Amino acid sequence: MSTEYKHLVRRIDAGVCTVTLHRPEVLNAINVALTAELIHVFEQARRDRDVNVVVLTGTGRSFCTGRDLREFQQIRASAVEDWELRESGRFLYGPLEDFEKPLIAAVNGFAIAGGCELAAACDIRIASERATFALTEIDIGVYPGSGATYLLPRLIGKSRTLQMIFTAERIDAREAERIGLVDRVVPHEDLEAVVGEMARKIAAKSLPALMLGKMAVNQAEGRDVKAGIAINAALRALASTTEDHKQGLATFFERKAAKEKL
Repeated sequence: MSTEYKHLVRRIDAGVCTVTLHRPEVLNAINVALTAELIHVFEQARRDRDVNVVVLTGTGRSFCTGRDLREFQQIRASAVEDWELRESGRFLYGPLEDFEKPLIAAVNGFAIAGGCELAAACDIRIASERATFALTEIDIGVYPGSGATYLLPRLIGKSRTLQMIFTAERIDAREAERIGLVDRVVPHEDLEAVVGEMARKIAAKSLPALMLGKMAVNQAEGRDVKAGIAINAALRALASTTEDHKQGLATFFERKAAKEKL
């Protein structure tokens, strides 16, 4: 099933919802309208019990180049209005924050400024060998404001994050993989197939277990070990009460018994 919005395309197949940013004329820069569509499509994916995994990608030669600066220049939001927009999570990173299901970024090209932050907000990042990453906000007299300052240090460390912010230099896909910004680099023509295979593999798993596992990992950040273990134990106990867990155990022992008879 495929649904086309004005600025993105949504396709659902075998438990995988693929969301493709579709503003190729501006390298998939995000404007207010696209932000609203992202919020809507992620809320739908959150409620849809037939969706276990979401893949985020872009049309053409760009994944995303961040905020549409031409629109921003026209809107001319005040400093306070811009702060309110970002603090409330209604811009760019907002739709992804606290999204409970697995989220994979298929980085097909330019991931610049907010686009780099958008990729960082995903759980897993698979990049085409043509992908390019950069935080270029310093060149217009600001710094990244949609997640880089707290997401990237967890992925690549404080020093490398500051280097990217300070220099605005672009790094290619292989360097991004080396420093931990992406998990895997594949030939451009294989990106869709590789991401699709991974997404389908994840989508075949128990949705409650996927969601609780993601929650357990995310809640551990910023907590001491003792508190993290306590919360993880509670979430693990909750997972063990699900019907999926009961069916999974039954299937495991059936297979084990069958092997023992051989």
